Amino acid sequence: MGITTTLISGNDDETAVLAEAYSGDLSLVFKFDLDVSQPLITSSRIVTCFHELEVDDEKKTFPDRASMRQAVYLASLLPVASVKDAVIRKLSVIEPRYASLESLQFSHKLGGRGGTTITRFRDQKDGASYVYKRLSFRLFLEGEANYELERDTFHRELKAIYSLPSHLNLQRAPPFLVTTGPPKSANQGVGEEGCVLCGMLYPFYEQQSLQEVINQSNESYTILSLVAKAKWAFQLASAMATVHSSGQYHMDLKPSNMLLNHENDVIVIDWEQCGASPFFLAPEASGVWDVEVVKSSERGEGRGEGQEAEPKMTYRKFTGPLPDNCGTWPRRNVFQLWQHECPRALEAAEIYSAGKSLWVIFEQRNDDWVYERKHPEETAIEWTRGSGGVPEAWKDFVSQCMSLDPNERPTFEQGEKFWEQEWKQLEGSTKEIRSCQCDSSSTTVKPIEQ
Repeated sequence: MGITTTLISGNDDETAVLAEAYSGDLSLVFKFDLDVSQPLITSSRIVTCFHELEVDDEKKTFPDRASMRQAVYLASLLPVASVKDAVIRKLSVIEPRYASLESLQFSHKLGGRGGTTITRFRDQKDGASYVYKRLSFRLFLEGEANYELERDTFHRELKAIYSLPSHLNLQRAPPFLVTTGPPKSANQGVGEEGCVLCGMLYPFYEQQSLQEVINQSNESYTILSLVAKAKWAFQLASAMATVHSSGQYHMDLKPSNMLLNHENDVIVIDWEQCGASPFFLAPEASGVWDVEVVKSSERGEGRGEGQEAEPKMTYRKFTGPLPDNCGTWPRRNVFQLWQHECPRALEAAEIYSAGKSLWVIFEQRNDDWVYERKHPEETAIEWTRGSGGVPEAWKDFVSQCMSLDPNERPTFEQGEKFWEQEWKQLEGSTKEIRSCQCDSSSTTVKPIEQ
């Protein structure tokens, strides 16, 4: 990025360190504060080392300033070689392309914990735009606990995205992984062994997310077409059916994690697998429930003699302690457990989130719900005038997806079949209407001969 540090100084009270840097005509000032209640966090260790404060434990400082700089640098990023071993070679995927951090020109932030940013390559002024997802240095300075979670999440997303099966409506692996070199050597031909991974580049979609499309439609008092809604429902179900067939999952399905490409098709994104929105989270997936599949001794309805009923999922209260201050929601991630212990419960929880997303899409709800970190309430959803033109069969299916009994919810495969039929039928009817309108408009009326 061409950032140059010009001044590092400390205050007279020896409780803070200031670092001034600039890039072009922009200046940056970083401040590191000493927190005596947290002597092991990075910010405190930097202040302690810079001011050469006495400590009773060497872990509360650094041996010297060079070690301090190197420790900050190495601790906050991932060595490229380790990522290759853990992700690329282990999963037998094609070697990705790498782009240096210094080759990127940043424009504006999109938000998020890590400060997701729009960028393009410096030597391609009119080239394609990318979304740069990075490891957050801000979280790194807040302490090791927060940053370890952030770094693990980043690594987990990499493994998840490279493990996903190929599907038109699933986010693909990033076309570029972003690397940088050690301080003062990034532009001196550092080899792979000296480089670290600091982010990844994804294609930037101008239309952005489904939630933003809904918000914009509501601002202009526009009703989104039923054909589009049916298509999005089918594409979501189809993509997630493929995900589950490969043993993967998505724990935060919601309209803001569904982008629209230039063909108005859904692309499911955000595979961090570290948290979920309470508004879209299934009630049983809040972390306070465990699940087991119980075989029924009763004969199933409509089955022949000797045939047992379908095994059912039974949920019981989790009796262990919940993690405190883990930085994510839910505090206990059952998705990772159920992926191996009960895939059926995992899919049922995702079906609920998908159903809630479709309810938001069909109702065209703005994202004005309160994101409180509390356990989801077991309440049935309500249909209003906002979905007045939506077929009752669609509402019934979506309501079934959000059944308070997870055993009553359909699968993604069933959803794929249902929505494909609804979409194709509606699309066919729309084409017939358009054809009739075209024929009618092109017909000329001859004058009646006298």
